[in-house]
Amino acid sequence: MTNLLTIAGIMLIAVAIFMAWGTFGTVSKTGFDISSLKTTNDWEKSIPWIVSIIGAALLLLKTTSVIMPSPAGRDRLFMLVIFSLMAVAVIALCLLFQNWSMVKGSGIHAGAGIWMAILGAIIYLAVNAVEIPAAMNEGTETD
Repeated sequence: MTNLLTIAGIMLIAVAIFMAWGTFGTVSKTGFDISSLKTTNDWEKSIPWIVSIIGAALLLLKTTSVIMPSPAGRDRLFMLVIFSLMAVAVIALCLLFQNWSMVKGSGIHAGAGIWMAILGAIIYLAVNAVEIPAAMNEGTETD
């Protein structure tokens, strides 16, 4: 069940680029639209792509770990911590994007894509919060 929840959370992150990242009145701009803006050279416009790449990498790594025998002990703990840091990076990037002057100061509001990516990362982190103590206990058990 935890694998399904983590994959669902990761898929929310990975497909968030297809949703609106910014809305201005009735006009919505997807992550693709915002990243191709030619009116600004700010690095923040590439955040939707960065978030999607992190989501795709997490999806690939998690799917691989589900298909292959999962490591135990320290290796599993290391993977869970790295994956959790990637999810925290998604949240941080989305919050940076939301506070970008192009979004915050010009009447553009954060779209559903930002919130979907944050929700996916929170789901992923919540499941990892349950798995990390179990992985820590695996490493301390002796045969």
